[in-house]
Amino acid sequence: MNNIFTSDERKVIIFIVSLLIVGSILNTVIGKSRNSEEKKLGVSVFPIDINCAEEDLLKEIPGVGSKMAQRIIKYREENGKFKAFDDLLRIQGIGKKKLEKMRKFITLGENYENK
Repeated sequence: MNNIFTSDERKVIIFIVSLLIVGSILNTVIGKSRNSEEKKLGVSVFPIDINCAEEDLLKEIPGVGSKMAQRIIKYREENGKFKAFDDLLRIQGIGKKKLEKMRKFITLGENYENK
């Protein structure tokens, strides 16, 4: 039976298939890490406006659970809207490191400078 491909052609095909497999694996690994970090809900909900988001939406921010979301809402109700990201440092459980991790997922809304 005659071979359809030469030896060199088979090597090229094997090389291309190998690249596709490695690329697919890397895409899966990178995609999973992004999904876990952003907790995507089918469509990205980020950035989340911390000045109006309710508990369920606040919990989508990495590192924010029910208690932290409740503290954010309580602070907002007692002190008004957050005017700067550093205002979040006044909330128990949010330090500089946690705030830095949260920043790419949050916004202060349209009327405030988001820097």
